[in-house]
Amino acid sequence: MSETINQKVVNWARAQSGKQVCKGECWDLADRALRQTGAQSSADLGPMNDDADYVWGDEISDLKDVQPGDILQFRDFAVTTTVETETRYADGSSETSTTEETFTRPHHTAVVSKVKSGALLKILEQNVAPAGKKVQLHNLKHQGRRTREQGNAEAEGQADREHDHRGERDHLGLSPEEVM
Repeated sequence: MSETINQKVVNWARAQSGKQVCKGECWDLADRALRQTGAQSSADLGPMNDDADYVWGDEISDLKDVQPGDILQFRDFAVTTTVETETRYADGSSETSTTEETFTRPHHTAVVSKVKSGALLKILEQNVAPAGKKVQLHNLKHQGRRTREQGNAEAEGQADREHDHRGERDHLGLSPEEVM
C-alpha cells in the first residue's frame, strides 16, 4: 500500500527534526515537505507576502478533523510557553521551578505530526523557541475555531505550546512512541 500525501509530508518533516530547512522560516518547512511529495504549496495556491494568510488547500470546518501531515496556518494568536525545570541535588533532594511566558504573533505555519486526544496536537515547526530555526516537535493545545486543510488549519485565538527542558532527546517529555 502506498503512502498518502499526508503520510509523506509528516514522514519527511519528522526526518528534518533538529535540522534547519531552507532559511529556517516557519513557512519553509511546510513548503518543502509538500514539494518533496510532489504536492502544491501555498506559493502555488495564493498570495505570498508578509501579511498574507497562506492558502495550503481546501478549507475544513473544525480542528477536530485535522490529520497528521496537515499544514496549520495560524493568524493573530498567542502562544503560552510553560517551562518546568527540575534540579536534582547530590543528597537526593530536588527542586522544581515553573516559568510561563506568552507571545503573540500575526501568523505562523506548522506541520501536524500527530493528533492526540481532545484538543492536543503534536506539531513540527521551526523559527520558534527554544531551538530557533531548527525543526522542533511541540505540543499544541488548541482552542481554534476555523481550519483549512491539505492540511492547512487556521486557528484563531489562543494556542498553548508546552516545553519540558530536561534533555535534548526528550525535551518535550515524550517517549519515542509518542513522538512518532
